[in-house]
Amino acid sequence: APVFWFVNGQEIPSSTGEITLMSKGRRHTLVIQKVNAKRDAGEYEIRTADDQSSCRVTIEEVGTPPADFTKKLQNLETEEFQRVEFQCETN
Repeated sequence: APVFWFVNGQEIPSSTGEITLMSKGRRHTLVIQKVNAKRDAGEYEIRTADDQSSCRVTIEEVGTPPADFTKKLQNLETEEFQRVEFQCETN
């Protein structure tokens, strides 16, 4: 039977950036990559035409998320008395 996932009463689309829905045989799985306390906490529910199951998800906020460098510092060569600029990027 087809299953439908909901969070806080809103149906979860089959494909979102952070959420993956999987079904294999009779096993149905919802995976959230890098949960966010404000976005992902709440009441989760799975429904079929004949049944439903739900649970409450509470997420502890731990402060600033880890930052990874997506653009790292590069070696520079310059002449004395010139301006230099160092740049990097994080996710």
